[in-house]
Amino acid sequence: MTFKFNFTYDFEQYLIHEKKFSSTTLNQYTYTVEMFFNHLKHKYKKSFIDPIEVQPKDIRGFLEERITAGTSISTVNRYVSNIKTFFDYLWAKGKIVIDPAVKIERFKVDRRGVKHVEYSNVIKMFPTIMNSHKYPVILKAIYVLAMHGFRAKEFHILKNEVFEEDQDIFIRTPKRSIVLKGEEASIFRAHFYNSLFDSSEYVFTTKKNSTGGFAPIEYESLYMYIGYIRNDFNLAVTFNLENIRISYAYHLYKQKNYTVDDLAEELGIQRLSAAGLLETTLERYEAE
Repeated sequence: MTFKFNFTYDFEQYLIHEKKFSSTTLNQYTYTVEMFFNHLKHKYKKSFIDPIEVQPKDIRGFLEERITAGTSISTVNRYVSNIKTFFDYLWAKGKIVIDPAVKIERFKVDRRGVKHVEYSNVIKMFPTIMNSHKYPVILKAIYVLAMHGFRAKEFHILKNEVFEEDQDIFIRTPKRSIVLKGEEASIFRAHFYNSLFDSSEYVFTTKKNSTGGFAPIEYESLYMYIGYIRNDFNLAVTFNLENIRISYAYHLYKQKNYTVDDLAEELGIQRLSAAGLLETTLERYEAE
C-alpha cells in the first residue's frame, strides 16, 4: 500500500470532517506531508517511512533544505504549521507515542531590511536570461511574470484568460490584468503556444508522475525554476518570487510614485494588503 492510502487518506478525512477545511487548504496540508515523506524516502533510500520512525532532526532537515532551495520563510513556516498539525493528529489518535514536531519552531522573519533583491538587478538580468539557450521557455515565461510581481498562486493562469492583440499579450485574471509587450510578449507567447499541446486548462502545469496528467504548476516547481537563475548568477538564497515581488512593489513606489491605491490595482490585491506590502518594502529597504 502507498503512503497516500496508509496515512494521508485518514488525515484528509480528519481535516474535512473535524477541521472543516476547504479543498484548497486541504490540498496544501496533504501536499506538504507527502513532500516531507518523499524527502525522507529519498534521504534514507527507503520505499516506505513509518511516521513512528520520524525524529525532530528529520523535520528540521527537511525545512532547512527547503530554505536552501530558495523557498521563502513564510512558505517554510506554513510547512511547519502543516507538519505540526499532521503529527498532532497522529498523536491524538494514538498512532504515535511521541510527537516529533512538538518542539519545532517557526523561523523568524528578519524585517530589519537587508536588501537582498534590487529590482534594478532583476531588470538588468532580463536580457541575459532571455537570450540564453540553456533555459527552457517555461523558465523565461515565469521570470517575465515574476518581474510583474506575480505570487506563486497567480501562476495558475487559465488558457482562456490569455488574449492576443496585435503583438501584445493580455492576461486577464479575476484579480488583475497585465499587458506584455515586446520581448516579454514574445517569450510568454512561445510558452503559451507550447501549453496548447497538453490537455490542461492551465498555462503553467506540472506533470504528475503517478497519473501522467497535468496539474496546475506547484509552488516547488516555481521555486526550482527561480533557483536555477539564483544559482547561475550566484545570488543570495533570498532571491525568490516573494522577494522579487517586494522589490517590484518598492520600485513602483519609489521610481513611479505609486500610492497604496495604485499598488492595490497593479497587483490585484485589497487596499489593506497593499498597505501591508508597502510597509514591508519600507522596512526592507529604508530601515536604518
